[in-house]
Amino acid sequence: MHAQVGDLCFTPDGIAKRGVLVRHLVMPGLEHEGSEIMKFLAEEVSRDCFVHIMEQYHPDAYVGRPKTRGASAANGEAGEKRYAEINRAVTEEEVTSVRKAAEKAGLWRFIEPPRHDGFHL
Repeated sequence: MHAQVGDLCFTPDGIAKRGVLVRHLVMPGLEHEGSEIMKFLAEEVSRDCFVHIMEQYHPDAYVGRPKTRGASAANGEAGEKRYAEINRAVTEEEVTSVRKAAEKAGLWRFIEPPRHDGFHL
């Protein structure tokens, strides 16, 4: 995609006109993977790549539900949970770790989180 449209550019009034915006969802316990992705973007795509490092992940659907529905579930026994390793929200430290890795790799264009409780515009 980057080869076709290049880095993200904006009109004078701040509207995205053309280019790539990479949105990376940080996953719990996998910040090392996020760091590798940031390194890849900087080395293989562009150091001017516009990046949105997102912390919105939350467990849903089958995450955290019991793995089996057999006899142990019928007896009310607590068993192993599905996808236990991602059965939590990401921490601020995990998000910060990915951001620092992106900066270390040479990326510099980021969507900054809002500094208030309202919407990010």
